[in-house]
Amino acid sequence: MMAKPVRGFQINTILDRLALDMLGILQGCLATAPLDRDRLHLAILLTLSRRAYVDGLLYRDYRIDRDSQWYSWSLPDGSIARIHEQGIVYLHKVLARRPKLARRLRHEPGNMQLLLGLLCRYGPAEHGWRAAEIRRDATLRACGEDPDFVEHVALELAAQRARLGDAYSEDSKRRREEYGPLWLIRGACCAEVPEEMALFEVVEAAPLPLEPAFAADHALQLMLVRVLDSLNERYMLLRACGLDPEVWHDRDEPSIARLREMKQLRKPAEELMRLGIEDDNIDAYRRAFNQLKGREKQFAGAASFDDFATTEHGMAVLRYASLSLDDPVATDSEGEEWTRHETIADPNALDVEDVVTRRRAAGQWARMLIDDRPDWFDPLMTYFFSEVIGNERPIHGAPGDPGVLRDAEFQHLIESYPELTVLDEGELAEQLCQRAEAIIKRGLRRHASPDG
Repeated sequence: MMAKPVRGFQINTILDRLALDMLGILQGCLATAPLDRDRLHLAILLTLSRRAYVDGLLYRDYRIDRDSQWYSWSLPDGSIARIHEQGIVYLHKVLARRPKLARRLRHEPGNMQLLLGLLCRYGPAEHGWRAAEIRRDATLRACGEDPDFVEHVALELAAQRARLGDAYSEDSKRRREEYGPLWLIRGACCAEVPEEMALFEVVEAAPLPLEPAFAADHALQLMLVRVLDSLNERYMLLRACGLDPEVWHDRDEPSIARLREMKQLRKPAEELMRLGIEDDNIDAYRRAFNQLKGREKQFAGAASFDDFATTEHGMAVLRYASLSLDDPVATDSEGEEWTRHETIADPNALDVEDVVTRRRAAGQWARMLIDDRPDWFDPLMTYFFSEVIGNERPIHGAPGDPGVLRDAEFQHLIESYPELTVLDEGELAEQLCQRAEAIIKRGLRRHASPDG
């Protein structure tokens, strides 16, 4: 179920869409008591596994086949649903994260606490939740004996404070010392609120059941967008840089500031490749790095491109750049652009005559390039290029073909390349595809040149 946006709530970004979908999920889960956590998490996972989020929000690992990134999930009704693995990562790394207090805040509560306050106002009206508020106050003490307040809300907040202990930021500690603790206040009842909260902790502390109308509250909608935007920032930057959030999200480095600079490298590097100014992604990233760095001492935390390229995150960025095949190469009958990996992965999209024609043309072009520029090829790449590009044989195997990497002739040739024999099959395929990609781009640039 998706909540209906009220007037003034704009759906401009994928996070706006996620906020609206999340409100619909919360509306279905918080209008009854007690909270069914499993139902909540499953609804979020199913939502994140929709194509809009898989394409527009979640990280894509080009080393992994698309189908292998999905899990079969048994639903309570006995049916099976497909859950995207990055949806699971997003749930646990992003949505379950407990953000630190923003440094600019002084006595004001953070967005998580403000969201809790907005939700609380839709608690059972007969208990006075309409007037609930959250604020810092050095003079208050926990009070109130109302069973509905104590038995769920106050006890849940106490449990959350106990779990948090003193493991919150120095900024929060300074604000607490200066302005007092954060309090949830409802009439004569008040309970201390944790200095830092996760989104699911906010949900679990809400006074259920909530009136379903909360999902149409403009202020609440906008607050949820701000919360999601803050939670999503690191994941979004990692995704833009090609760094797997499952590996990098919980690390301190690269910092948000460095990730923002690293993100700037991708577009100019890809443009240099597209225009044929550079035919190797390393050279394209080097030129983009030097242009962005200019006369500054550092860019992305490094004094030179070589320093950047030898860091663990720099190597991962460049590795991802060599795998990413997202440049559009064709447009279908509905005007939708297809990417190279999509056209290669689905040969059945063409009819038989087109397949034969394409394979004949590819084979002729590959053979012509090998004959015309033998200096671009060593024996291994001659074989690999002829078979994979020219004959369109599968790399890893397919029905009736064990694949090029397991072909006897390839196995014999690879023995002369000790630096490649130590790689596993996936890494080997990646290296060879990267070399073939560079050759193709050189060949296309040469073909397009007026000098031939």
